[in-house]
Amino acid sequence: MLIRARGPSGMLRVEVTDQATSKDLYQKVQEKLHTETPFVLARSKDGSDDISVANLTESLGQLGLKHGDMLYIIVKKDKSAEAEQPLSMDPADIALSKREGMVARQRDPLMCRHAAHQKCINCSDLEPFDPQVQVRDGVPIKYMSFHTYLRYLNSGSDRGKFTQLEDLRCTVLPGCTTHKPWPAGRCSKCQPGTIHLQYQKFRHLDYVSFETPDIIDRFIGYWRKSGHQRVGFLYGTYEPMDSWVPLGLQANVVAIYEPPQLSDENGFEFLDDPNADKVDQMAAALGLQKVGWIYTDLVQEESGVAHTRFVSDDNALLSAPEIMQAATFQNQHPNVVERKYNYSQKYGSKFVTVVVSGDENNQVSLNGFQASNQCMALVRDSVVLPSPHNCGEMIIKPSTDEQFVPDVFYREKDEYGNEVQKDAKVSFRVEYLTIRCECGAPKDRHDPTFTVPGKAFVIENRERIGEMQNMASLSQHFKQPGSFLAKMSDFHLQTYMATDDVFSGLKELLPVLYKAIKSKNEADALTWEHDQHWQTIALIMQEAVGHHAPATAASGGSSAAAGGDGENTAMWSCSACTFLNQAGRSSCEVCGSRR
Repeated sequence: MLIRARGPSGMLRVEVTDQATSKDLYQKVQEKLHTETPFVLARSKDGSDDISVANLTESLGQLGLKHGDMLYIIVKKDKSAEAEQPLSMDPADIALSKREGMVARQRDPLMCRHAAHQKCINCSDLEPFDPQVQVRDGVPIKYMSFHTYLRYLNSGSDRGKFTQLEDLRCTVLPGCTTHKPWPAGRCSKCQPGTIHLQYQKFRHLDYVSFETPDIIDRFIGYWRKSGHQRVGFLYGTYEPMDSWVPLGLQANVVAIYEPPQLSDENGFEFLDDPNADKVDQMAAALGLQKVGWIYTDLVQEESGVAHTRFVSDDNALLSAPEIMQAATFQNQHPNVVERKYNYSQKYGSKFVTVVVSGDENNQVSLNGFQASNQCMALVRDSVVLPSPHNCGEMIIKPSTDEQFVPDVFYREKDEYGNEVQKDAKVSFRVEYLTIRCECGAPKDRHDPTFTVPGKAFVIENRERIGEMQNMASLSQHFKQPGSFLAKMSDFHLQTYMATDDVFSGLKELLPVLYKAIKSKNEADALTWEHDQHWQTIALIMQEAVGHHAPATAASGGSSAAAGGDGENTAMWSCSACTFLNQAGRSSCEVCGSRR
């Protein structure tokens, strides 16, 4: 007999004999579903009259089932999924979502004929997405902010009841029961639709503000000393910004972490970073998060730095590999939205890319970018590839037996000024997938996050230019005038303490120090300073004083080296406390560890 079963994916029909048991029926349905997800078969939609799979004695006929009967597939919900807590939105997003967002207008002296406390059509407040608001100094604003875009979606007659932020899907949906899996078959329900590349109307981040100019200056210092390019990750916070973008959002960058890398004058390569999680945990304890990445693209010229980007039609603002790497980072750091907009609570990303390059005046400039949501989906599903002919172009991969690739089109103007549709599988410019983002730094910051009184601590992973994080450089750092809290308020110092094994005895005490740095509490910092574990570190620093300097010994610029002492060049670093010992010693002079 034929039994019909209706489930979330549609109607199924299974053929069984009259003598078959409920177990046989369940096996037949499971084969049709192509899934291991637990389910039950019931005669009613609410699942109250279910058919037990454990009934092995009675046949389907004895259970009252007959030819043509309809059953309902009730999928069992995973208890772990039900217990899963919703993702937490960023405090800046929560603050912006609660704001009214209306833009006030002044009274028009020519058109307004009412009292001062009244409003008319010429002076009433405007929505943030109103065309009159999206113009600054007579020039239309290219991108509206993300929260303004949400207000625009919620402005219809339904007041956003049916508003959904859906991610683009570029792959065949698995589990379709009407045909064999790809490449043997596909249907309109499981295959992705045709994709039309479009410029994104909004951006998730409107501005990147570096807390102090010194952050950028120290980062570029590596290129000034070595001539090699450099890459780092931006750590900071997100803050609302309504100064010139309605319901805008900015990233306030307070530090740049430089991971292990190989670099030369033409580029860089990431190396495995065993301390990446420790740095993220340390930053989170300080109230910071990873908000983007930054790299240099600088070429020295007599008049300054070369203007290397966007100088001709063949030179793009970002190359295809760069925008693909940016999209990869953005997929790893998704933007969290309310569940009513997307059930997964993930849509787009606020993660930003900052390129340090030369401008048209041969001066160092900061250029911020983001990959569009379409680009994130294309990179996530491995649909795009860099063009082998032009670094500023991409191509769409052809379909194979392993992967179905949908048709992708874009529109551009031809030589006659007409808009024509073109196939992206040939090639297309990366500008379709990029979003510009302004960057800058205030001239005066009255209350910076990290307040180092003198010279800041050595930046991590700069051994190649003779800058090393060790006990000697730590001792030099604490010789400077200033309070203990001020000296500790250094991101790179906290990175060294969080990642080096010398400070393993302080791991449980570090949260107390982080709290003192966040609140700028001198009393808590002094209590931490007098702890016995830190006193042990202070003794090691005292022993390190006079033996070597943090930068000069590593670079061969010490007085002994200048005098021709060959032993300095053969010194070895202790794996336990990083102290530099003389070549003839078999154990560390400070901690006694074997060589």
